[in-house]
Formats: sequence, structure tokens, C-alpha cells
Amino acid sequence: AAGSIASTKLATALDMKILLVEAGIQTGSNDNENITDPALWLNVVHNDTLEWLFTTVAQTALNNRIISLGFAKGTGGSAMHNAMGYVRGGQKW
Repeated sequence: AAGSIASTKLATALDMKILLVEAGIQTGSNDNENITDPALWLNVVHNDTLEWLFTTVAQTALNNRIISLGFAKGTGGSAMHNAMGYVRGGQKW
């Protein structure tokens, strides 16, 4: 989602056309109910078709646990695995 906002700001400020390319599946009119039904958003996590599956290295302060990092593949990025929630930041940010 941040890429969409950044490209819009660039296009507006520079009076240019910007092409935004995102990896992964197209999510606009997708029939994948894991994306279109907010109640199923947890099915996106750990799904290699919908998620990049990035992890940290073992964290010594956390008993050497490896932490999964949620980065979704598809139009809108990680917005599609956050229960389709959206919170707009303040204007000064």
C-alpha cells in the first residue's frame, strides 16, 4: 500500500506518469477468498503463494527463536494480510 501512496505523491509533485510494479498475484478482482474475506486473513500468513516468508536470524534475547516477518505478495502488499484493515497516518507524517 505504501508504494501506491509514494508513486501518487511522486506523480503529483513532479507532474509525471509513474508505473508501479508489484510482485505476486493480482488482488483486484481475485476469487481467492483468503484475500477477499477478512475473516480468513490468517490463511495468508505462511502461504508461499501469498507471502514472501521472510524470517529473522535466531534472536538470542528471545531464547534463539526465529521470528516470521509478514510481507505479502500482491497488489497492495501487506495490506492484504492485515484483515483488510486500513489506518491513515497523520498529515505531518
